[in-house]
Amino acid sequence: MTGRSSSSCFRRGLAACIALFAASMLTAPDALAGAWTLPEGEGQAILGLVINNADRTFDGSGTVINGGGLDRIEATGFFEYGLRDDLTLVGQTTLTSRETAPPFASDYQGFDYTELGLRQRLAQGESWVISGQGSVRLPGATDSRDPAQAGITDVETDLRLLFGRSGAVAGLPAFAELQTGYRIRFDDPPNEIRIDASLGVRPHEDWLLLGQSFATVSDGSARGVFPDSDYVKLQASVVYDVTEDWSVQVGAFATVWGRNALVERAALAAVWRRF
Repeated sequence: MTGRSSSSCFRRGLAACIALFAASMLTAPDALAGAWTLPEGEGQAILGLVINNADRTFDGSGTVINGGGLDRIEATGFFEYGLRDDLTLVGQTTLTSRETAPPFASDYQGFDYTELGLRQRLAQGESWVISGQGSVRLPGATDSRDPAQAGITDVETDLRLLFGRSGAVAGLPAFAELQTGYRIRFDDPPNEIRIDASLGVRPHEDWLLLGQSFATVSDGSARGVFPDSDYVKLQASVVYDVTEDWSVQVGAFATVWGRNALVERAALAAVWRRF
């Protein structure tokens, strides 16, 4: 299978997944997800830890091969704050320790990207919302020739359209969300189309079961050492509300399909604080 035909199959499959997900939202209460804006003066912060390992790679046809390893530990900080009821300030930063395997052995400790943006509510109904979001991503790494820093040294812009719906799944409070985005990358790596989907279900008032998918498709030709790449990651996690203001989260994610991409496996833990 050629890289072009593999990419075409991926795009068709991705479109089918989006259609199925959109249909599921028709059956999908009051829950806060990324598409919703926060009330004025309210906010939340999420501090997380991710341990990630990749010792194999998807080649240009989507076949898993040995090589291209990367070990990564990341401490992440995310926050959002309601400037107005319809306008939310969002931000994120990541402190990372990355180590690449031979023959391109290298390591980097420092900041990854720091992101700052705004989410504007565009339309809202009783159980749904549509929002737009734009953000600027500032790199912490500076040496693009270092394999451990490759691809994280240039300014990026991320533009998104978000749709959220609240309702019920099997009689349980639930929400679903779909984000479509375009990430503009200003140096050698190609621009990216991003499609993220989330489904959250509360089997109990203190517990949230969260399933998410993250799909990335390269747009345009890459330059330098960066190939066109596509991949899909699936993530499952559980969030427990310790109090009204504090929650804890544990979960894992994996790259389930890709083309010129790492086969990633990761565990995550986070603390949520609402204020």
